[in-house]
Amino acid sequence: MSNSKADRDNRSNQLNPNNDAYWSSRGQDAPGAQPSYSPSQDDRDNRSRQLDPEHPTYDKSRGK
Repeated sequence: MSNSKADRDNRSNQLNPNNDAYWSSRGQDAPGAQPSYSPSQDDRDNRSRQLDPEHPTYDKSRGK
């Protein structure tokens, strides 16, 4: 069994509910953690159009 400082730190973190390693070692998200969100290609395209002043969606996204 390895007993390096990194191994001891990892074990300590996995036993500490205030550490993300505690929750991830149990296959859970930490309480209060934001759920991960991965935007679709359509979402990214829409966002790009909203930021492009040459596209009609730019004004619509600003209530004009």
